[in-house]
Amino acid sequence: MSEVGKKLKTMLEGYAKFLRDRDLAPPKHQSHLVRWVREFLLFAEEHGGYTFEQTLDLFLAAIGKRVGIKPWQIQQAADAVRIYRYQYRGSGEHGGSRAVSDSASMSDDESLVSRLQEVIRLRHYARSTEKTWE
Repeated sequence: MSEVGKKLKTMLEGYAKFLRDRDLAPPKHQSHLVRWVREFLLFAEEHGGYTFEQTLDLFLAAIGKRVGIKPWQIQQAADAVRIYRYQYRGSGEHGGSRAVSDSASMSDDESLVSRLQEVIRLRHYARSTEKTWE
């Protein structure tokens, strides 16, 4: 097994333990959450240069095109990846290295505002709502 593969395996084991210890998902769902995170991390390695949310959107679109994938599975994947990103990685309780590059971090405020404006427009909110966030 390569060094990257060992780091990924160690990180995923830590994430699985984190889910168990914090009781963030029913035990029967935890293995599925770990699988979604593994798939996301491998996808993110292939699709560098995007923010975290952009990479997640691309990933969800890609799995949505798979035959037999149901909407609840796409939501489960999104939830799993967000738990990984914001709770597990954000907690500092893991020893693994970052598998998603810094270019995929959420530190890009301009990108966040742009994303928020896009969501506001897609949901057909009033223009005054968008102006509030400018």
